[in-house]
Amino acid sequence: MREFLDLLGIEFKPDGSEILLPLLEAVGRSTTAIHMQLRSAYDVLRVFESGIEIPSAHLEAGIVEPLKSPVSPSRRFFTVRSSGKRPENATVQILFRDHWFYIDATDSRSKRAFMFLRTFIGMRLADAGTAQRAPILTVPVN
Repeated sequence: MREFLDLLGIEFKPDGSEILLPLLEAVGRSTTAIHMQLRSAYDVLRVFESGIEIPSAHLEAGIVEPLKSPVSPSRRFFTVRSSGKRPENATVQILFRDHWFYIDATDSRSKRAFMFLRTFIGMRLADAGTAQRAPILTVPVN
């Protein structure tokens, strides 16, 4: 534990009590907390893009750009397959420019990741104003 805390730059004096380290969403140095820089919503979407099978016709037509750093299938969060014909065993599917994009119904990992992504996008797009139910006051100006 001492070596781990030294690597993090956390000052520690063992006295037998529990070790509690606050995690702060910030960037910087601290001797009492671990500072983290979290990904933006855009960064999260960029991570997920590596799991989409891009049809060669879409690459050739310039509809999408090739991935700058392809990720091996074992390291992807999910896999969105593509096909020229409508898939028979899909959990979700969409037709885009003559190609079907889908998540296979037997791919549990991809289904869980897709549910997370839907929830994440919903949270990021939620209108903050709807959470506050303050009364609206209309004031005449004439």
